[in-house]
Amino acid sequence: MRKFHCLVLPLIVFALAIVRNEAISNDWSPIKDFNDSHVKEIANFAVTEYDRKSDANLKLESVIYGSTKEKVDGISYRLALIATNDSLFNIYSTEVWEKANSEYKKLISFFLVPE
Repeated sequence: MRKFHCLVLPLIVFALAIVRNEAISNDWSPIKDFNDSHVKEIANFAVTEYDRKSDANLKLESVIYGSTKEKVDGISYRLALIATNDSLFNIYSTEVWEKANSEYKKLISFFLVPE
């Protein structure tokens, strides 16, 4: 378990720095509650959609950072999340756009945060 923390902690710090800088520079608002059911729904959508498009087999573990940006026709969500593939824990950055007054969502980006 200690080895896991030594490997994952630097990744989390790096991911938070990236997402935080984007949020500050582009009018993105930080998400306050990563355990909010709607935030989890957006994160699950991102992982599921990525799995479907790439034949990956990721499982969402947790959201570690997020921000939102209101647009005329909806809201964009940028999330940093931890997902597993078998027993490997990795941090991913994703952006999902959700159409206003609708359940329509679109995966804009999903990528592994480099170590």
